[in-house]
Amino acid sequence: MPKLPAPTRITLERKARVLVIDFDDGTSFRLPCAYLRAFSPSREPAGPRAEKRRAGGGAPVNVERIEPVGRYALRLVFDDGHDTGVYSFDTLYRLGRDQAANEAAERDRRERAGENRPRLWDSSEEDWIEVRLLYFAGVADLLGRTAEEVTPPAGIHTLSELIGWLRERGEPWRSTLAPGTIAVTVNKRFVTRNEGLLSGDEISIRPQRGGETRPPPH
Repeated sequence: MPKLPAPTRITLERKARVLVIDFDDGTSFRLPCAYLRAFSPSREPAGPRAEKRRAGGGAPVNVERIEPVGRYALRLVFDDGHDTGVYSFDTLYRLGRDQAANEAAERDRRERAGENRPRLWDSSEEDWIEVRLLYFAGVADLLGRTAEEVTPPAGIHTLSELIGWLRERGEPWRSTLAPGTIAVTVNKRFVTRNEGLLSGDEISIRPQRGGETRPPPH
């Protein structure tokens, strides 16, 4: 079996709840803490803190502490009490390489099991959400990025509220994401602006078909 690349730098972006890992083959992965928790090598069930969070709301899971295990792995200690997951460097590389496929398979599994939560916002759901934003074509060009993970302030529950919060960043966000200039999908579905959002949603933003996203006037 060929040897997988080794990490050269590991950074926890605590505010964004993302573990960034650079490997010696030039690849770099931004792994959401919630994703790492869901695909923990340990099959330990959720503890009391995790169950309380699910029942009463709260911020998405985060990593509290990273502990090296020899020269081959990391133990990630999560703030929901999970502390038995030892992630080998090979496992972390595979989780980064296969993230899209893993998340799609997990969504399919949850749908088959009937585990998906309702799309409408409910006050019993978590108050904080963490979503992945993908930018395409002219939108990506103007914003200078193709993707990012964001955790909006508490109280951002719908697609309309999320877009409004992004526009509050100022230019070029305000003009690039102006009403009528963009087309937006949530988990590859076209939805209304009142669509409720859940942690883990993937939101794609591109120029409105037939139109052109122009840079703001100077």
